[in-house]
Amino acid sequence: MEKTELVELMDEVSFFNDFLKEEKLSLSDLKDSILKFEQKANLIKEGSIENSVYILLQGKAIVSRQQTPHMTIATLDPGAVCGEISFLGNRPRITNVIADSNVVALKLNSELLLLLPPLLGDKLNNKFKQILINRIENMNKSITK
Repeated sequence: MEKTELVELMDEVSFFNDFLKEEKLSLSDLKDSILKFEQKANLIKEGSIENSVYILLQGKAIVSRQQTPHMTIATLDPGAVCGEISFLGNRPRITNVIADSNVVALKLNSELLLLLPPLLGDKLNNKFKQILINRIENMNKSITK
């Protein structure tokens, strides 16, 4: 995938709304971290140990658990992040994430973030933490209803 194509995909997803063009260009240089998944392919497998996070750039994915494989916990659209709990907490994966269509995703890990310009790495980490905080707040709201 061409660099300009990747930046255009990033321009279309809300995750990157606060990112400068130069930051998106830096991320588009990470060719080995741009992954393509065919429909029904696993992005994340429950129980696996992997210290990485995925940002969907194109396509949709389904979140499920092994205990209830036919029940959809969530549908992820472009801009969604998955794997942040394992990434931030260094824990085994707690769900499966399966491509529901052809998916293009940016896969990042801690080592890769250290290779990025420091402000960009910090910006990404802060964004992942904010997503996790929002998910916890939403779960708390839904439990108290």
